[in-house]
Amino acid sequence: MKTPGLYVHIPFCVAKCAYCDFFSKPSDSSCLLDDDFVSALLVELTDCKEGFGLSSWASVYIGGGTPSLLSCKQIERLLLFIQKQGLSSGAEITVEANPETLTEAFLQILDDCGVTRLSLGIQSMNDSALQAVTRHCSAAQNEKALDMVQRVWKKQLNLDCIAGLPKQDDMHFKSSLEKMLSYKPQHLSLYTLTLEEGTPLYEAVEKGSLVFSQESADRQWLLGRELLLSAGFEQYEVSNFALKGFESFHNGL
Repeated sequence: MKTPGLYVHIPFCVAKCAYCDFFSKPSDSSCLLDDDFVSALLVELTDCKEGFGLSSWASVYIGGGTPSLLSCKQIERLLLFIQKQGLSSGAEITVEANPETLTEAFLQILDDCGVTRLSLGIQSMNDSALQAVTRHCSAAQNEKALDMVQRVWKKQLNLDCIAGLPKQDDMHFKSSLEKMLSYKPQHLSLYTLTLEEGTPLYEAVEKGSLVFSQESADRQWLLGRELLLSAGFEQYEVSNFALKGFESFHNGL
């Protein structure tokens, strides 16, 4: 049997973004001070590995939600447990983080525990666009987090970027993406904004309080694709671009 990859979902966020339809619970960090969630997660990981008769993981992806809401001790406990479960030689280990909750201490734990990829949810460097979809960080916070990552993190970096955000014209989108590329990520995930029924963004567009243009979103995505290709990135999946040799193994499972 092909060695499987492991996805671990951390279903907590500071607050939900207006476009998000992933399972997550708005929360402040106080609810995570109790380690019961991590303990339950470790039990589930044990049951999963034993139930399927698995010997090791070829890749690990810890996403959310917001994994960087976990305390340093909690993420360390989780990562060390997964290591003890068994990793294939050269296993890829990715952890997602959001700029407003990422700290230098958290990055150090990731490094010490063998994480190979950091995926940072930037989405845009434009305040109007971030506010329109209730992202809980500003362009300045994004830049501060990117500066910290550039200084501290020496392993692989993915940045997330969204085309078609309300109040983000083509010029602002291009400027945002160029700013992200200036931090030299090896990988970039370029998404087109999708209106998901039941989300606050969907309701705002339906009511006319926000304007969303699918044509604009598609045009910005194509503009982003052109920028990435000209910067030496290769498109290896619908929304994923990487410099040669830095494609995500987990994305190919």
